[in-house]
Amino acid sequence: MAAARMQVGPTLAGYPETRWSPDSRSMAYFQGGDVFGEESRGVVPVQLLVYNAATGESQQIAHSPEAKSFCWTHQHSLLYTFKGR
Repeated sequence: MAAARMQVGPTLAGYPETRWSPDSRSMAYFQGGDVFGEESRGVVPVQLLVYNAATGESQQIAHSPEAKSFCWTHQHSLLYTFKGR
C-alpha cells in the first residue's frame, strides 16, 4: 500500500466554490463574501483566486462582488463571468 503525501491548501472562508484545473496543479476559488457569494456589511469583499499546489501560494485574479462563476478550459486557462446589473 502506497502512502499519500498530504499538503495544506488555502484557507477557505465565505462563498464555498472551488474547482481544480484539469492537470490538478491549481485550484480556483472564491474568498470573502457570504455563503451566497454576496457582499454585505461586515464581510470581506469577494475575490477570485488561484492556488498553486506546487508553491502553496494564491494569486488574486479578480476583486469584485460581480464575479460569480468560473471554470477551467482544457488548455488550463481560467474563465470567469460577471453578474450583470
